[in-house]
Amino acid sequence: MEPPKDFWDALGGRPDSIPTAPPGDDEKMEKQWEAADKLYRVNPGNELFPIDSKFTKAKLDTKFNFIFDCHEEMYYWCGKVGSLSLGSFIYYLFCCFYYLLLFICNLLLLFVICLLLLFLGR
Repeated sequence: MEPPKDFWDALGGRPDSIPTAPPGDDEKMEKQWEAADKLYRVNPGNELFPIDSKFTKAKLDTKFNFIFDCHEEMYYWCGKVGSLSLGSFIYYLFCCFYYLLLFICNLLLLFVICLLLLFLGR
């Protein structure tokens, strides 16, 4: 589907060709993100134990529950022997943490906006 003519007019006209990104840019960024991904094993007693090596499917032991932190997304894996009630509890805690973090970010944003309005109003 072609973008409407208004789109190209707003950009000063449609170019003859659209340059592509230099090769390797995406690969470099993906490797940086992969390096920062974190896998945690949930030990009995609700302790999170970080797994320091690169994530592979083989790391998912069926005796435990795991949390895989991928920055913007979190995945929860419940092993066959892992306690589902423990899993529900962990999931609940992470949801609470996520919404608390959103609430704090919104409060900080509101605070900054109020400060800006105060200083710009003077």
